Amino acid sequence: MGILRQEENPIFDLVRDTRSVKSRAWSLAAGVCIHITVLGILVVVAQVAAARSSSRRLMAELQRGMASYRMVLLAPALTPAQANTADATRPRRAKPRISAPRPLAVPDPRLLQRLDTRIQDFVRDNPGMESVITREIVRDVDSGALDAKKLLEGSHLEVSFDFDGAGGMGPPRVTASSHVPSMDHLGIETAKLLEKYRLLAAFRGCARMSISISVGDQITVKLEGAVPDPAALEEVKSTVESTLALLGFALTGSSAGFMLEDVAVEAQGTRIALVRVYDKQALIDYLMKYYQAEANK
Repeated sequence: MGILRQEENPIFDLVRDTRSVKSRAWSLAAGVCIHITVLGILVVVAQVAAARSSSRRLMAELQRGMASYRMVLLAPALTPAQANTADATRPRRAKPRISAPRPLAVPDPRLLQRLDTRIQDFVRDNPGMESVITREIVRDVDSGALDAKKLLEGSHLEVSFDFDGAGGMGPPRVTASSHVPSMDHLGIETAKLLEKYRLLAAFRGCARMSISISVGDQITVKLEGAVPDPAALEEVKSTVESTLALLGFALTGSSAGFMLEDVAVEAQGTRIALVRVYDKQALIDYLMKYYQAEANK
């Protein structure tokens, strides 16, 4: 019996790598690098996650352990040098605004006694104004804060106020200062007298009022208000003139009667004003006589 020899054939055909040796070496090296990089990233991520988990467990343990403890902070006392350094570096608060000097404890009537007798009577009938003259103006004259010559060369003082809901005068405030405390206070007291002697009765329809004293070539005292409706200006002017006449008649012979002498009514646009003008030279002559009398004492 002959032996049948069968040709041996492989089940799968082998695919031959036709690349060059150099290409196969580079491919192997690139594959190794990629695998190492991926494995490294996985290791780092796993370590970070494990560290976070461990830190959370550790903090939880510390909090449970410290819950029954109390902490006290002890600091050493500062030496004088350290205390001075700390005070120097500490932020300083803004200093409060310096208020006007305190009025004199005892009134000094020497200026009041040199005024016209009608003005003396009027001032004595109004304690607030008398206090300003005898306690504050005297103080500012003696301290040099009130320089009559400088004020008469040129100055301006204005006090404004509104009418309240009941039609009365609201709190007066200085809107243009004379830069002399006693003069500003005198302006406020003068504004209050307008209410006392009912000089504001005809101005109830005005939105805002102001009383001003301006020193230039002459001395002008003005009580001024704004009329909301320009068409009503003439009617308001007529009312003011009538009220002024009635007040002049009612105050005849009183200490306040001189206040209404030579007062003019001016109306223009939406403004109406009572104006009185004084001769500055007459006041200067009076003051010069006063200062000469003081110097001769």
